[in-house]
Amino acid sequence: MIFKAKGIYIFLDPFDRADSGVSSYTTLAATRLARLGITSKTIKLNQDETITEFRERAANLVSQIKERILCVEAPESLASSSKIPESIPIHIRLHCSRSLGAAIQGLPYSNSDVAIEQTELNRAKYLSAPSWAAYFASLSLFNIQIAPLLYPNPSPDFQPRKTTKPEYDILFVGRLQFLKGLHYLE
Repeated sequence: MIFKAKGIYIFLDPFDRADSGVSSYTTLAATRLARLGITSKTIKLNQDETITEFRERAANLVSQIKERILCVEAPESLASSSKIPESIPIHIRLHCSRSLGAAIQGLPYSNSDVAIEQTELNRAKYLSAPSWAAYFASLSLFNIQIAPLLYPNPSPDFQPRKTTKPEYDILFVGRLQFLKGLHYLE
């Protein structure tokens, strides 16, 4: 997606946690947009608010923005974009929703959460995923009508260190959850 027009790109982060892939992605993506000369704003979940309150607050904040809104990007998980007006282009990024994560692991999940996430997937003008694997996994729970734009998650700037002896033979990134590949570490 390349935006030539002036305006602002909005990210919704319904987690705002240091251990959240969505939060990490949002921070890195905003940095990349800034390098391209695109202004962005991230609306993050407050510690004391519910997802319902976040959806309402995000929609209210978006409605107060005076600049042209290029797009509002949100994860499919928690359907944080559900109160954003239809007139604003929505970009849904497949991050492996909580519902999908539960389904993959054989854990219970809410059909009503899946339904509202499905609604957001259906109304999205743009859909993206970090890989075909993420897309195909999402198809196991969601009826996705458009093929996503595929682009990997941005990586942080890497500053190589000079060492004479490597400190690690293996570097494993992720939370200690089966879904994140813990069985490979074992």
